[in-house]
Amino acid sequence: LAKDETLNENIVAALAKTSGPGVTDAFNAGILDAKLDLTGRTALIKAAIMRNNRAVSPSLCTALTEEPLRLEAQKALLKLARPEDVPALKAAVTKISNAATKAALERLIVKLEKPSDK
Repeated sequence: LAKDETLNENIVAALAKTSGPGVTDAFNAGILDAKLDLTGRTALIKAAIMRNNRAVSPSLCTALTEEPLRLEAQKALLKLARPEDVPALKAAVTKISNAATKAALERLIVKLEKPSDK
């Protein structure tokens, strides 16, 4: 992806509008593909947030363990994680050395494990 921030924002916006069969699978594959450029993987994470694509949460839990993606994955999980993601979140917490990320995820797990008041 481009080094130009405005262009990157436009790319994220375009990715967020992409729809059709297999799009979520493509997002998951791209987020997990260590051979892809970090900028591209970050764009997929940001676009997943814009799409409110909660189905990428397990991939984000995996991406958390990669330091260059840790913060973007953490921000995305704080918005997208669902109660069914708790096992993957708990597994991710055991693999993370960053204290702030670990604490944020532990708070998220507690929040997700609380029964809904709905």
